[in-house]
Amino acid sequence: MINNFDRSDGIIAIGGGVVGDISGFVASAYLRGISFIQIPTTLLAQVDSSVGGKTAINIPAGKNLVGAFYNPSGVIIDTTVLSSLSARQLNAGLAEVIKYGFIQNKYLLSLLSKHTDKILDREHKIIEEIIFESIKTKAKIVTKDEKETGMRALLNFGHTFGHAIEASGKYKKILHGEAVAKGMLIASKISLLEGLLTKREAAKINDLLLAYNFDLDLSGYKYSDLKPFIFRDKKVQKGKLNLVLLKGISNGIVTSTFDIKNLPRSML
Repeated sequence: MINNFDRSDGIIAIGGGVVGDISGFVASAYLRGISFIQIPTTLLAQVDSSVGGKTAINIPAGKNLVGAFYNPSGVIIDTTVLSSLSARQLNAGLAEVIKYGFIQNKYLLSLLSKHTDKILDREHKIIEEIIFESIKTKAKIVTKDEKETGMRALLNFGHTFGHAIEASGKYKKILHGEAVAKGMLIASKISLLEGLLTKREAAKINDLLLAYNFDLDLSGYKYSDLKPFIFRDKKVQKGKLNLVLLKGISNGIVTSTFDIKNLPRSML
């Protein structure tokens, strides 16, 4: 209240996902809601956190457990700022782009497979196209399920284990996208164990993640350590964990009917 902000004022969030999430959460709570504008400066924020209206903060018990659904007044994306990102930060965003290809967007997956070198080299035209396709995919899902009561959960492919991996390291040991990449590998293994994916399809998923230089080593993680975080996940309903799996590549599904023994098996 120091600057006497009133309901006609707004917040402009310039930065990555953390800046956008905190700004959006503050905007949703202050005076029961003031406007805010997102200007995301990382690839991850441009394709994911700035779109869809989720604003949240992490707490020791888990990731994004405190927040609100609150859409910005607008999102302004300037792809030239991506040249300032380190290769590691760029890859963190590419994990979310790859996710959209795995769950639904076959055309995006084709772009990712055919133009790997151009994307890693940040060629402007292809970067713009994968951002556009990512946003289009997320917007299509979110407009049908804004509050995540159903199909929006598809956007969490790789996130159940990914969030647990982040939380187990107190959000300091691994970037979000790096954790999601590991989570997508685990989810694809569960899909294989459930008979939803073929070995060939699972290999393609593994190979694409490796092509984008993701570390897929799971040896440093134990299911017993991740389990408490997994079962505090927002996708637990009435005591049942909903998993996002793949019934074939680019065909994500949400299911609570799976063999619970396949969770620890997927990490071997």
